[in-house]
Amino acid sequence: MTSLVLLVALVLAVLFLAIDNEKSAVVQERITLQINAEGRRPPSMWGVFPPSHVVDPRNWSELGIRVPTYLPAHLKASDIEVRTGLKGSYLVSIGDEIYLTLRPVDTKADWRLLVPKEYEGPIHLVSTAIDTQVAIGLEIPGDFARVAWSDGRWHYVLFSPIGHTLTTLLTVGASLR
Repeated sequence: MTSLVLLVALVLAVLFLAIDNEKSAVVQERITLQINAEGRRPPSMWGVFPPSHVVDPRNWSELGIRVPTYLPAHLKASDIEVRTGLKGSYLVSIGDEIYLTLRPVDTKADWRLLVPKEYEGPIHLVSTAIDTQVAIGLEIPGDFARVAWSDGRWHYVLFSPIGHTLTTLLTVGASLR
């Protein structure tokens, strides 16, 4: 377990050093980790999302909430719902396929690789940039993708629990307005 944590820390350090901060940056580094049965994450006692309420779309810009202007073709007609969470955070759901969390910079949690309890197989780690900001992505091919970055005001985590690729998430993330 300790060696896995050290390996992930080393990989992330190398990825941060390899970033190209141009707006048109593409994936710079891609690493695949093979996960074994050790170091599994137990299920959360809090469930999937904390209690929240819907934010009226008329208030989104006033609150600084950003939503994507690009969506995959099959999601263009999907509802975009923004829910407010704890400590000024927001959860944006795009249909039932893509989710975006916005958390104020002062509430940022450390980035950690938490492997689902039942998972064994390859995990792809990617470093790139979104709007000149360092972005770290994680993908379990065909199953789950997640990308995280910050713009100075918000920490963003864009994720898909149903198999959208990191390429799709990076395009969605770059389109936030």
